[in-house]
Amino acid sequence: MTGGERIGYVGVDVLNNATVCNEASGLLRAGVPLEVVSVYGQERPTFYRDETLDDLRRSVNDLFPVAPRELAHAILAAPFVFGGRFRAMLAKAALGPAEGWRQRLTVLYQVLPALVLAMRWRGRGIGHIHAHWAHTATSVAMHAAELLGVGFSFTGHANDLFVHRVGLTAKVRRARFIVCISEYHRRFYLALGADPDRLKVVYCGIDTERFSARGSAPDSPPSPRPRIVAVGRLVEKKGLHDLIAACALLRDEGTDFECLIAGSGPEHARLSALIARHGLDGLVRLTGQTVLQEDLPDMLAPARAFALPCIRDRDGDMDGLPQVLIEAMLCGVPAVSTRLVGIPDIVRPGETGLLVEPGDARALADALGRLLASPDLAARLGAQGRSWARAHFGLDEAVGRLGRLFRWAASNPGPSAPKLSMPSVPEPDRGPRGAVPAGASG
Repeated sequence: MTGGERIGYVGVDVLNNATVCNEASGLLRAGVPLEVVSVYGQERPTFYRDETLDDLRRSVNDLFPVAPRELAHAILAAPFVFGGRFRAMLAKAALGPAEGWRQRLTVLYQVLPALVLAMRWRGRGIGHIHAHWAHTATSVAMHAAELLGVGFSFTGHANDLFVHRVGLTAKVRRARFIVCISEYHRRFYLALGADPDRLKVVYCGIDTERFSARGSAPDSPPSPRPRIVAVGRLVEKKGLHDLIAACALLRDEGTDFECLIAGSGPEHARLSALIARHGLDGLVRLTGQTVLQEDLPDMLAPARAFALPCIRDRDGDMDGLPQVLIEAMLCGVPAVSTRLVGIPDIVRPGETGLLVEPGDARALADALGRLLASPDLAARLGAQGRSWARAHFGLDEAVGRLGRLFRWAASNPGPSAPKLSMPSVPEPDRGPRGAVPAGASG
């Protein structure tokens, strides 16, 4: 039952996350033998046209919903099938560190889908399990790995680390390695007591061939005035209310511009009301529709600047490493964002874009105003940003690094982090280093 060449790959909702879709598709194309499981099933991709992800969709197996008969069989058979591993897994789930009694109960509840998954994967040659998102998917991966006698690793992102933690300290201690999507994330795990040798910075990879420099989309209608574009889910942590406030300041100062905010989400009504309150109708347009990856290059092509003024929201949630910033840079559009979490790894102030402090609409307006007033500055930052993004955030590079880690883990099987040298995975040229992230402890 122990060891094998295949990699179990677990996501929460694989087809509903562009980052995970990109990575899983890239790994499959590179020949990495994945068994892809989505904890929650979906009929179609959210951020892609159906046909784009046909190969990935055929490879994804859903964990939920679980048939009652299969769950009952897993519960009854697991003690006999897995023996001592089953007892060890239960003990660790019950006694391991947790943030509180609710989180401990959640960790215990997540044993149930893990039993089903481990039973499905028996005899499938799984040598290692990797999970995306540090809450549900990693809990399932951790329990299933214990049952199968293999190791696990995970990639944490945003609310799974900052808001909805579930036994995170236990996962950090037990993982064979942790994929850090930014230097901020690396410092975050160090503050939780992670072994620095087990932390590997691998940026979220983007298919650089999908995104091209500004001007390469001839069918894009020309903009009559300099355009600001923002793309993202309409949620508080994106800071789009600050962008609207900044647009009001620019308008009051006589700046000529227009702003397109593309996306859907629960903040739609609030943002629409803000646009009306500031009298920005005709200058700021809110689409209210999710943007497909295939449509992004044409949407970005006419932009003078891309804005994503991320903040820490009232629940403490923050974006980890916003993929859309990289996509805008690959299209040659200079990015304006905030000094938060992994964003400084993407946007280097004055080199590849501009950064302001979160929540500072005045500074945001000033930064955008610089780009609106100077096409030469926008072109220079856009060109440098594109070169930086192509050099550091290409999907092939990320897939290569992950493939080396997965092959090492599968060829050195075991449920705990062994005292073996990890593979040499060259670290990327990271953004500015900073202090230990606030909120990492606990």
